[in-house]
Amino acid sequence: MKKLAFFRKFISVLFLLLLIWGGYYLATLSLQRHVNENLDYIPENAVFAARVDGSSVLKTAISSIVLSEDEAILKLINASFERKGKTKDQDKKLGIDFNSDIILFTSPLNNNLVFGVLLNLKNKKRFTSNIPNFLSESQSFATTGNIGLILTERPIKGTIPLTSDELKIQAARMLSKKSEFELDKIFEDEQEDCFVKTWSNKGFIQETDIISNSNLTFHLNDQQLVIKGDLKLRDEDYGQLKHELKPKGLHFSSLLISESINDSLRLFLESLNIDRTNVQGISFNYYETTLVEEPSFFIVPKFDALISLTEKYSIRQMLDSLENQGIIKVADNKRFVYGASVFYYKQLDSTTVFIGSSPDIEYIPYDSKYLFKLEGGLSHLTTVKGKGLMRVLLEAIPLFSASKELSRKVESINFTIVHEKGKPAKLEGTLKFKDEYYALTELLKFALNGQLIK
Repeated sequence: MKKLAFFRKFISVLFLLLLIWGGYYLATLSLQRHVNENLDYIPENAVFAARVDGSSVLKTAISSIVLSEDEAILKLINASFERKGKTKDQDKKLGIDFNSDIILFTSPLNNNLVFGVLLNLKNKKRFTSNIPNFLSESQSFATTGNIGLILTERPIKGTIPLTSDELKIQAARMLSKKSEFELDKIFEDEQEDCFVKTWSNKGFIQETDIISNSNLTFHLNDQQLVIKGDLKLRDEDYGQLKHELKPKGLHFSSLLISESINDSLRLFLESLNIDRTNVQGISFNYYETTLVEEPSFFIVPKFDALISLTEKYSIRQMLDSLENQGIIKVADNKRFVYGASVFYYKQLDSTTVFIGSSPDIEYIPYDSKYLFKLEGGLSHLTTVKGKGLMRVLLEAIPLFSASKELSRKVESINFTIVHEKGKPAKLEGTLKFKDEYYALTELLKFALNGQLIK
């Protein structure tokens, strides 16, 4: 009897698996690429354009969900739709053909920039009726034939943003005639698992002081997101970095210090009275953050930094100045105290300084062909110690908790920009997930949990 019961259970499980895989097989058979009429309406003056291969994304999504048996992602997607609907019974069908290419673009408009999404439609009536429930006050849409366009304005500081009605007029104008945008910019030779191709003549997606043009492809397989591409740089006179820190924690080294530098890094340099334009190169290891709430509130990062400058700089003179302001306490010619934590410093030469949490500096020669390197574990960014109220409040922020969950599932990140004189710089990046997690599923969960998709 026990053997018979086991056999019945085995047959039931086998039948269920066959149903799941049968559904998956039939679904992928039905996902043939549809007509992409939206390609005809990319503005000719676009400064950024991207083609998302909807068919490829759908196939990968179905595969990931079936293989991971992750019901959470389906619940999150449904909850996202529920938040947008006025009632639970509201028709959530948008009439969008997600099995076709989705086009994203940025183009100038009246001294501002607008971000557009061009969609192929299966049901224009449903789209017109239901899409307003998913748009904010700074967005609008228009349609023509089987094409839908959603516009979002990105106003430049000091300018008056357009109203929703004005945006709708602009969207209708963009769809009033076909454009002559060069489609080769967003099409790549057939490559396996390539699901996004981007082009820009203003950096990545907007103008920067370093990159003048970029062409990137995004590839997705079960456990990895891979980015590849070429970057045209504005200037070939880069900085110098004789040494880099031996990579630990989350490591980055860079000879490219942009005006749009990360806020945390910019504040760090400003706290040492270092002008960004004087930085030739920087090498950084980041480990964790501690929130200190008594007797005063401090955010104390644990890190090591090696900074190369174009002009002579005295780290001790700057630390003495910070001590006079009551910000730190200099202990001796090697250490100072900030937020009850001990930091170490060293003047390597007249233009190179070390400051960090490690008493001993471990560095290796830097290969100057690398304009940028990022490697290590993302979990170091979301490792925050502390037991007070601020820690509780931080954990309650959806984007932080989602980032923490994502970083726990990521095995490693590796991102480089390599340059040879006279040639475009080569960008390569890999976000690798641990074996038990699927890249697309986890990235979708991050976007939904972090409320990046609202």
